[in-house]
Amino acid sequence: MKVAKKRQLFGIGVDSARMGEVLGIVCGWVEERRQRKAVGMRMIATAYSESMLEALEDPGFRRALERSDLVLADGVSVAAALDFVSAPRSEVWGWGWVVDLLRGLSVGLGILQGRYRGQTVVGVELMENLIKEAGREGWKVMLAGGFGDEASRLGEKLRTKDSRLQVASVAGPADLCMATEAEKKALVGEVNRFSPDLLFVAFGRFKQEKWLADNRTRLKVGVAVGVGSAFDELLGVGGWRKVPDWVTGSGLKWLWRVGFDWKHFKRAWRAFPVFPLMVFKEHRKLGSLLF
Repeated sequence: MKVAKKRQLFGIGVDSARMGEVLGIVCGWVEERRQRKAVGMRMIATAYSESMLEALEDPGFRRALERSDLVLADGVSVAAALDFVSAPRSEVWGWGWVVDLLRGLSVGLGILQGRYRGQTVVGVELMENLIKEAGREGWKVMLAGGFGDEASRLGEKLRTKDSRLQVASVAGPADLCMATEAEKKALVGEVNRFSPDLLFVAFGRFKQEKWLADNRTRLKVGVAVGVGSAFDELLGVGGWRKVPDWVTGSGLKWLWRVGFDWKHFKRAWRAFPVFPLMVFKEHRKLGSLLF
């Protein structure tokens, strides 16, 4: 199954794919691997407002996104930004920026009204759907990372929910950036011994994608996905408890997080107003006039 044409945001291609399309694509990839028709790991990255900003600042993370087979809009703010930048810049007697600003406000209102619901693939929902598919099809699943014993606890929870599921877990180093070469090699070896069809990695935002990209040729994996806080959400722990659908659909997930834990304020600030302002700046080519 082919993915809808990529659209560019900050020069990074984002796939315009819905959940059903993505599941179909992944099923095809796994089937190819199981029939020994595919060589090498496929990689999926989810793009949300903060990660798109990180790609502007961290060349390593940007390369990881560019090397991914799928980059999915995880959040209505990214879907809305793609909609905004896909239209040509307005040039109305030198006041085009005002026209675009008004159009941007209309797009923002559309987020709150739910206009972009269904145009995103939320990471935790993708993980849940793929695990259900793995249970039905007999795929091997591996959970890597998380805090402490989260991976093993989640693995046990998933096995309890679906006894057909073949799932293994590995904690890996507490901090990939501080890990020794021996620890990194041991982690790759642990994954390869199980050789999963699906690998879900939670080594912390941005780190997990860079680790997957750096080890892509070493990992004996079918499809790998960086899932961030999905382990916490599926376990229902901490400030990362699963967010209600209406909150996600209205683009207020960042505000919901702050309500549960004020340490997320900085991240919320980058989600709004920094991200929409940077999108506007990029679209209008304002250079140093902003930030």
